[in-house]
Amino acid sequence: PGTADFVAAILSLDRGIGRRSLTLAGVLREDVLRALENAPPETDLRAAGALSAARRLAAGSMVTTGHLLIGSLSDPTSAAAQALVAAGARVETLRVEVDDLHAAGYDDDALSAPPPPTWMQPSAEDRGTGVAWRVVLADTPRVTAIADSFIAYPSGFEYRLTLSAAPRESIPAQPWKETADGGIDVRLEAVPGVQYTRLEPSAIRGEPASGMVVASGPARHSGSRRRSDFIMWCWPLPPAQMLDVVCHWAAFDISDARVRVDGAELRAAAAMSAPLWRRHSE
Repeated sequence: PGTADFVAAILSLDRGIGRRSLTLAGVLREDVLRALENAPPETDLRAAGALSAARRLAAGSMVTTGHLLIGSLSDPTSAAAQALVAAGARVETLRVEVDDLHAAGYDDDALSAPPPPTWMQPSAEDRGTGVAWRVVLADTPRVTAIADSFIAYPSGFEYRLTLSAAPRESIPAQPWKETADGGIDVRLEAVPGVQYTRLEPSAIRGEPASGMVVASGPARHSGSRRRSDFIMWCWPLPPAQMLDVVCHWAAFDISDARVRVDGAELRAAAAMSAPLWRRHSE
């Protein structure tokens, strides 16, 4: 077994400090499992190092799944650390959550994993309604950025963001933060002046005070790294007025390129979204 196996085992449980800490830190189970699918094989020595780190953290007390989670992250090059970072986790945030739960006296049997908050992703109970938009945010000699596959839900909407690079260019694995200028920024602006900013769920405590845009899950990359697809979740639904989708990416010479879309159309589509299971229970 390796560190990826430890994290997968923690996620397989319906309770525990490790599982609860991931949820509190805004990390989605499905995102981590997708990232773990690409985890490289590890030696037994790496797994032994994680176990030793977990025992040191426990300091003579019983080792919990929280200790095991942090122990698996003690080496930033481990498969577990790489998968969790790819899923949007911040290691320091996870440490804080684990420490807080231990300090409060919880153990693995006392904590069940709560469902993710409604602002973090679409409800599993809603079908959603598609909106036939294909928005070209940027088209330059170096890169194109296209938003399509819009789906509206009662609580928000999602769309696919496709970044395609020209020959001899490549899309960073994490374009939000892998360039010196902070990476790509895709935001929404409701006219006039109401802005949906990009936020990392792991940095949010409680419900966000304003609208947010977040990439929900690891990207799908082409083998050549010239194309990446992201699913973007936007919360809450915008007002029934015109909305600017704005793209800024200084590393690829894109400066606040914007396309205007109709928020009223999104709201109308969301109103048509029906519960997934209603027709089976009638």
